[in-house]
Amino acid sequence: MITDFVSITNVQRQPNAVFASGKPIQIVLSNNEMKGMIISTGMAKQLLESDVFDELIDEIEIHLLHDKETLDLIKRHRAGKTKPIALEDFYKKYGI
Repeated sequence: MITDFVSITNVQRQPNAVFASGKPIQIVLSNNEMKGMIISTGMAKQLLESDVFDELIDEIEIHLLHDKETLDLIKRHRAGKTKPIALEDFYKKYGI
């Protein structure tokens, strides 16, 4: 997929033209620095209907975490090194 670039000025001055361009993804630049991304309606629908969007959000949330213990637990769980238990069992075990 070829990614197109659009200036932040064009987004501000000609929003209808930018959003109606038909391009699936546009990177918004200001002074040659990335400021954001515009995703077309069609692309957004595809992402929302697929698991890709949920996986992306999960990855972003993980990288935003700064708690080392939580990050380690997530990594261990993904590697299959944890033994999850049912919530009801957790309640019983800890008297909640």
